[in-house]
Amino acid sequence: MLQATVSAATRSSSATRAPLLLLQLERRRAPIEAAAAAATAATATAAAATAAAAAGPASGSVLRCGLCPAAATASTLGSSFNSSSSSNSSSSSSSSSSSSSLRLLHTLPAAPGDETVSVSLLSSAEDLLQFASNAATLNLSTLQQLLQQLAKASRNPAAAAAIQQDPRLQQLLQQIGLLLQQADARQLSNISHFLALLRVSNLHTQQLAMQLGQEVVSRGESLSPRCLCTLAASLSLLQVRAAALQQFVWGQVQQQLLQLQPPDVCLLLEAMRRWGSYNRSTCDLLLQQLSEQINSFTAADVTAAVTTLASMGLARGFLLRQLCSLAFENLHKFNQQQLLLLLRGLGRLRFLTAANVDVLLQHLRIDSRMLQLQQQQQQQQEWTPHRSAMLLGALALCDVGPPNSSTTDLLLQLLQHVEAAL
Repeated sequence: MLQATVSAATRSSSATRAPLLLLQLERRRAPIEAAAAAATAATATAAAATAAAAAGPASGSVLRCGLCPAAATASTLGSSFNSSSSSNSSSSSSSSSSSSSLRLLHTLPAAPGDETVSVSLLSSAEDLLQFASNAATLNLSTLQQLLQQLAKASRNPAAAAAIQQDPRLQQLLQQIGLLLQQADARQLSNISHFLALLRVSNLHTQQLAMQLGQEVVSRGESLSPRCLCTLAASLSLLQVRAAALQQFVWGQVQQQLLQLQPPDVCLLLEAMRRWGSYNRSTCDLLLQQLSEQINSFTAADVTAAVTTLASMGLARGFLLRQLCSLAFENLHKFNQQQLLLLLRGLGRLRFLTAANVDVLLQHLRIDSRMLQLQQQQQQQQEWTPHRSAMLLGALALCDVGPPNSSTTDLLLQLLQHVEAAL
């Protein structure tokens, strides 16, 4: 009996060492081959354990001695396989999962947005309207992109006239109206913004604008501050004056006041001006929010705030002093367009001295030689005749007394630049 037990233990030990030797030989192979070798070793271990159990069925200690090496071998196999597979980050999954992932690569659907990308490549009004003729088969994202491209194309007066009379525009706007309930808050604000930029106004654009206003009210408190402000500015530009919409907007402003950023406040003040619904308490709250965030303003924020205050005629001395101090300390961070708007806005508010005007003109870096060069080249440069006209109007608004000789020369050159473009 003792001899049978010893022989069984010997067979079990030799069978257990076989998988370990096999594993050492297979560690250098690929992960999939190592997994197959591990499976073979596990099978050999199980067979050895079965043979040991059959050789000594009467001795429980012999069975436990035969199972312990098998368990140790299994744990060694598992740890060895994990260490070999962890060395390759892309091969950390098992062979079965790798084969299923390969199948998943073939069953993935096509990337969405192909039609949206196609629309973004179109620029002419006719191509866009031809694409819009299939509006019934397009999703809302593609329709939104199509409306954006049409808004860009409508900057051309001839294209705007063609779009105005085309029945395919009606199909596009009607399809957008049918899908409005599927739009999220960002899509609603984008559609309203692009519709406001579209230089076409007819019954169909007004109907879609009214639908947008109704949809905004139905969304309740799900709109973010930025989406709310964009919708208010766009719908006010589209002349949507529904009392329910205005009440909803100003109610949400009261709740989200502390979350409003400087651009949001400027959009709301513009909406208030266009709606003609000036409310002293709401306006004071918005201006106070601007004043409290003055240290976080960018050059664009300063320009927008000054332009908005000038358009509303709000000569709030404390806020204007904050804006002017911040602007003149950082004039090197303003581009030419922003400097022009700053000069015109402060000029309308009568908040500039002659020295302030000279400083702004120095930062604009306008000289007669540059204007003459652009007139000779007859092409659009950074400084355009439109900007010359804007600067003339801004200087006229400043009312800083009779100009000096250098300013007079500049005014003459600006007038010649504008006349040459007429």
